[in-house]
Amino acid sequence: QRMEFGLKTAYAKGVVAIRTHLDSLAPQASISFPVFREMRERWAGRIELQASSIAPVDVFLTDEGRQLADIVAESGGQLGCVTKSQQYPAEATPPMIEEALARVFQLASERHLNLDLHVDESTDPRARSLIHVARGALASGFKGRILCGHVTALALQTDEYIEATIGACKDAGIDIVSLPTVNMYLQDRSQAGRTPRWRGVTVLHEMKARGLRVAVAGDNCRDPFYAYGDHDMLDTYTQAVKILHLDHPLSDWIRAATETPAAIMGIDRGVLKPGSGADFMVLKARSYSEMLARHQFDRCVIRAGKAIDTRLPDYRALDDLMGAQR
Repeated sequence: QRMEFGLKTAYAKGVVAIRTHLDSLAPQASISFPVFREMRERWAGRIELQASSIAPVDVFLTDEGRQLADIVAESGGQLGCVTKSQQYPAEATPPMIEEALARVFQLASERHLNLDLHVDESTDPRARSLIHVARGALASGFKGRILCGHVTALALQTDEYIEATIGACKDAGIDIVSLPTVNMYLQDRSQAGRTPRWRGVTVLHEMKARGLRVAVAGDNCRDPFYAYGDHDMLDTYTQAVKILHLDHPLSDWIRAATETPAAIMGIDRGVLKPGSGADFMVLKARSYSEMLARHQFDRCVIRAGKAIDTRLPDYRALDDLMGAQR
């Protein structure tokens, strides 16, 4: 029911494809992935859906990790994890990270799965898992695609370490997605009454300059990790411009919310061209300045060449699940 609500919202906003992480610690994976498969079939032709697992990296050193990889493979998903561990929750980079990542690469290779990893989302500069992912991919000869999300702690490192890490990611062919709204919401959030001291986003400019494919995306909607959001990629882009300073000049950063994430997902979306699907948005804004200055609530969403109904589902549709909240 919550997936349906989110998908209806995203559809009305003009979204054509979504990749989501599904909480995957047992027994949740065996519950959520079948529901996801049902929703993917139900929404086929309207929104293309992809799913990745997410669980602590050391799960893959156990039989539970093998079983999770099987569920992901059965569901046609991406194998994913967070680079923190259950065994050492206080460690920003767990001591078994290389062993656990080697197992992730092995499980994914055996099942011909791509990887989508939740990496170094931390204010702790000791969080240095990204370079282990890159080096592990090279050492294992991993042939699939690798997407790493968040990597906020990289912005807290020295310039030399940042350069070395980006170079390793370039060599390994790793793609990066930044989640600017949720990262700014969560990072450096501590006790009440203290203003956060940093923006909590990764070094996206430097990565793009070195030739990495970089994207921006939303992450979480109205849940414990991000209390806001409405599945709106146009809003995600406009906020990313301000948070990550993707302006002066705007350059081609719009690709980070359109063409590049589609390419990372392996789908033919995000670009209008002869012979492609006529799915796009028409805005009253006549320039980037006008688009970025005002919320585009009155957009016209075109699907297969025809305007659709963009009325949003009513929050009351979730009252029986959430309780009537005020």
